[in-house]
Amino acid sequence: MADNVEVTLYDIPARPPVFCWSYNPWKVRLLLNYKQIPYKTQWTEYPDLAPVISALNVPPNDDGNAAYTSPAVVFHSDKTAIMESRKIAAEIEKRFPSKPVPIETPGREKVVKALQAFFPKVRTELIPNVPRNVLPERSKEYFERTRSETFGMDIYEWEKIKYGEKPWEACEGDIKELGKLYHEDESGPFLEGNEVTFADFTVVGILEFIRVLNKPGFDRVLEIDTAFVKLYDACKPWLERTSY
Repeated sequence: MADNVEVTLYDIPARPPVFCWSYNPWKVRLLLNYKQIPYKTQWTEYPDLAPVISALNVPPNDDGNAAYTSPAVVFHSDKTAIMESRKIAAEIEKRFPSKPVPIETPGREKVVKALQAFFPKVRTELIPNVPRNVLPERSKEYFERTRSETFGMDIYEWEKIKYGEKPWEACEGDIKELGKLYHEDESGPFLEGNEVTFADFTVVGILEFIRVLNKPGFDRVLEIDTAFVKLYDACKPWLERTSY
């Protein structure tokens, strides 16, 4: 594979056995896997993201988030480096137009709005499990320290601040609203029926993130609407490549 690699993907590793777990890198990995683009993964721990990605001459984020984040990619043909999943997806689609995947669609805006409604309600059910169950030691220490600074308290104290007594029940209506989007065109498992779009990879990236961090929560989401089962099952072939 090394001889024909087109793209290097910078992703954050889990502790051994290494695998992709974070939802933003999953959006890009799903796209690369779907298009069958030859790529390799450069596993980059949290403390190394800034020095490694800045060395690629990528402009830092200016949206209030960390200056350098995963995913980032390098296109081998001209050494162009890009960060942020949507920008990366648009460039991949431009450079590799076969097996097209629409990036900016009306459906994507609806999906993002629906995810923004439910995800904050279950953050305390997910985020602390990143260092607890997923990250290797260096990234674990970095994540615990920086998130505690962001939250203004220890991350495991923040974990106790639930969105109501039953967070998953609190967001059930939001999850149903997301599911409704998948019933507008039931000719296939995707938001646009039989045509997969980047919006679908956005949802599946979140589903896989939840599955890794909180399996009962993942099962609950799938039980709320069979549309999520159909979508996740349809994308399973592109979820298989997770460790390299």
